[in-house]
Amino acid sequence: MDESLVAQAREAFRLSIPKDRTDCPVVGLVAHGEFEAATRRGASVLQRPSSTDEARIDAHLGLASVAIHQGRFASAIRHGEAAGTLAKPNSVEQVRTNIVHAWCILLGGSLEEGSFHSALTMFERVESIARNFGYVPERFAAHVGIVDATIGVGKHMEAIDLADQGLRRCLEFGRLDTVPALLTLRGVAMTDVGYRQPAVDTLQVALELLKEYERPIWEIRARLNLGTLFLYRANVGDRDALEEILQLLGDAERTALHNRLWPFLVDLRGLMARACEELGAPERSSPYYEAQAEAIEQGGRFHHLRRAFFEETRSGDERILVEKGLRVAKDFDPNPCIVFRQLRDASGAASDLQVIYRNPAALALIEHEGHCYRLLSELEHVPHCEGFGDMIRRASFGETSSDEIEVETRKGCRVFSRRALPSDDGVVMLMEDVTA
Repeated sequence: MDESLVAQAREAFRLSIPKDRTDCPVVGLVAHGEFEAATRRGASVLQRPSSTDEARIDAHLGLASVAIHQGRFASAIRHGEAAGTLAKPNSVEQVRTNIVHAWCILLGGSLEEGSFHSALTMFERVESIARNFGYVPERFAAHVGIVDATIGVGKHMEAIDLADQGLRRCLEFGRLDTVPALLTLRGVAMTDVGYRQPAVDTLQVALELLKEYERPIWEIRARLNLGTLFLYRANVGDRDALEEILQLLGDAERTALHNRLWPFLVDLRGLMARACEELGAPERSSPYYEAQAEAIEQGGRFHHLRRAFFEETRSGDERILVEKGLRVAKDFDPNPCIVFRQLRDASGAASDLQVIYRNPAALALIEHEGHCYRLLSELEHVPHCEGFGDMIRRASFGETSSDEIEVETRKGCRVFSRRALPSDDGVVMLMEDVTA
């Protein structure tokens, strides 16, 4: 990771703020968060017999993008398919159609049903086609999708590297329009591996640029993840921190409500309610929970397979739930505690386990070992998990296991008792220092 890259990208962007494209008017309205105007214009284009195929494709893709962000994934797929029938093979319109379709799969699916892996494959294929045919803007747009999908499948360190690669390419080619999105995703990935201060720094730069560039969807994502990080670092009863979080998320909520972005509203209002509870104002949480229920109801009317944005670990909401549920381990226990969740492939079979929480003692351990792995398939080869992978896997099917191991720590070589305990959707690994 190159933290100077963030400063370079910020400076380059501010010196030359990208101009909006004029060849995709409906899609452009969506990018600016003008969903109602995009819907009206797209519908008008589709109703006019004289509209060209290119204009119809833009209208379908714009309406698909609106539907994606409002949680109406069946409608998004229909518009995407309609655009696909109009686009010529290997044309720039077909590439754009495939990008929108990949976003629909990524944001409308789940890790368990294999959607994230499918979306990643699609984005990689689209990026390759765009590169081969010289579709530069589409190549950069597909790379953003690759970073997001890589986060979705749990490869957060790889996602950080991919985001940095994208930023370097932006600087090299002078294509700066994807810089704010890449910075946002870089911050998301850093949040999920526990690099909290670098994540805050990255997301604050992203938010600064997004305010100037006016990309509300990405601004909402930046605010949501910053709010999560601010809640992590706040002390119980810190009313100043609470007001800062509510203001940060309130701006995003208003934008989301204006455009009826129900999946975002579920996450935003849930995090606002949780902030009130965690920071000493539980009496203020009820209106947010009620508003969250409304957003769930509204989203549910559109499609029964509706999925909230950041349903997995991308917003950090799941990690907060685990972290707060394990308050003793988090605040007081000097022994490492790690929580895994079960991952499944497209057939529903167990494929791997992903870390969703480490207490401070566990974070200190991985910092000493020099890694931030999140998947069991990676972790079972590092010292503190060596020889314990199969036991963790068996625990995910209900079998409790334990053993002892010597591990090199900052305090020298220590003997730990390790236990793998089944949980609702994964495993809790507890380590106890039993050095004589």
